[in-house]
Amino acid sequence: MITMQKKLERRINNIATIRKEYPKEVAVTRKEFEQLAEETEDRIPLNEFLGVKLKIID
Repeated sequence: MITMQKKLERRINNIATIRKEYPKEVAVTRKEFEQLAEETEDRIPLNEFLGVKLKIID
C-alpha cells in the first residue's frame, strides 16, 4: 500500500519536473489532508509538506 506522503511527494515532483521548478502551493482534498495528518507521527495537521503549501479543496 502506498502512503499519502508518498503520493503527495510524487505529485509535487511531477509538477516540478513539468514546470522545471517546485510549486509554491498544491491542492489536496480534505480526505488527503486528514490522511496525511494521520500518517505523521505527531498527528498534527500540516499546512506545508516538503516546503510546499497545502491548499485544501472540497
